[in-house]
Amino acid sequence: MRRRRLARGVWAATAGTSGVVDRSGRVSVSHLIPGWTGLDLGGQVGRWFDCPGFAANDANLAALAEHWRGSARHVDDMVYVLSGYRAGHGLMLDGRLRAGRTGSAGELGRLPLVGWEDMSVVLARDGRDAEEVFEAARAGEERALAVVDRLAYGLARGASALVLVVDPELVVVGGGFSRAGELLLGPMRTHLAGMCLNPPEVALSTFGEESIALGGVRMALDHVERERLDL
Repeated sequence: MRRRRLARGVWAATAGTSGVVDRSGRVSVSHLIPGWTGLDLGGQVGRWFDCPGFAANDANLAALAEHWRGSARHVDDMVYVLSGYRAGHGLMLDGRLRAGRTGSAGELGRLPLVGWEDMSVVLARDGRDAEEVFEAARAGEERALAVVDRLAYGLARGASALVLVVDPELVVVGGGFSRAGELLLGPMRTHLAGMCLNPPEVALSTFGEESIALGGVRMALDHVERERLDL
């Protein structure tokens, strides 16, 4: 393959977003940002920076980051759980990101049988935001501990659907709620153990909310490396 040298500047860029993003970088479904449904986000990013542009679902990028340099760097099969006021999943199998035919792999919130309870609804019923609940739970408040247990149950319920199908080595929990650390992971492990035949290890994300950005870096680097640049 003939090598080519790029001019100084941005060589490749990646954007992460919620919703379903297909292999071409087009957003096929976006509930949080409805105006993005149908947007060629990868192409738009390329135009912004005058370089090859890419786009992917945020949970998938986070999974990529954790496998690259994070908590999943020593395993080939893992499920990433994006925890927060909304939840999502990324899936790595045989060391490769698996987004599926249309980019919809892991969109378990669309399946009513999973019984996934909206995290924002759980917190709204309590009348406090996540940080307030976690702080109260650390202080031993029983009501707050019950709310954390409910959040952990919801995350375990969603993750168990993928765990039962692909039998991964590891589940990595990231996103905003991961700041709670073992306060959340402890009950999540307990619930997951009751839902799965052979529950995998559950670990905290190495990068937390930075995982998505780092995964975008890795995806852009993959393109640069494929081009075999003479740097």
